[in-house]
Amino acid sequence: MSNFTPEQLEAAKAAKSPEELVTMAKDAGVEITLEQAKTFVASQKQGELADEELENVAGGGCHHDGWLIVTVGYSCGCFECKHCGGDNTRSSGLISDVHECNVYNGNLKVCCSHCEWCHYESALWLCKNPVKRSH
Repeated sequence: MSNFTPEQLEAAKAAKSPEELVTMAKDAGVEITLEQAKTFVASQKQGELADEELENVAGGGCHHDGWLIVTVGYSCGCFECKHCGGDNTRSSGLISDVHECNVYNGNLKVCCSHCEWCHYESALWLCKNPVKRSH
């Protein structure tokens, strides 16, 4: 976007889509890639947050295609062992970071790779429990 004059840059801010910006640039004799246009248009986004964006900012967890993203720092709280169906609640009622799996005859670390609901997609761990789906 450094090839734009100040007037062209002001006009570019009015582009409603990356494709429109590429066309505007071409008409002005400036070449930009679609990727550059996407980055510029995204940087110009203003106004109110969408419901999902607002929930993410308010601490409701981040979502990808409606599914809750789980990380080391943000658990879904829905652990269900994909081997035996058990959860990580101890007989005392306390939540544990270790699950006593009946299939493995021992303790498994409570983590996404052992959970029935967690799936690894697009380089993200997603909780696919329907109760955690954002609408």
